[in-house]
Amino acid sequence: KVKDYSIIIFQHTNSLIQNKKSYHKFIYIVHCKISTMNFLNNNNIIQNINNVDYFIFVSEEVKTDFISTINNILLKQNKSRFSIQF
Repeated sequence: KVKDYSIIIFQHTNSLIQNKKSYHKFIYIVHCKISTMNFLNNNNIIQNINNVDYFIFVSEEVKTDFISTINNILLKQNKSRFSIQF
């Protein structure tokens, strides 16, 4: 249960993140290319983006794939592009 912790680390989480509190910091570890995942999983990741405070990528290739895939989906949905702040 997420409610009892201040820092929560997700790895390859495809379920929706819910009940984020103001004291929560969510870290999402992206360890594989999401372009190979199904649409439902990618859609859940998109819905989770606003709840994630930090992304950690295992490689530059995974990071590039993540950003590209997410932006392609957002473009199709007429939504704002995703960018990662460093």
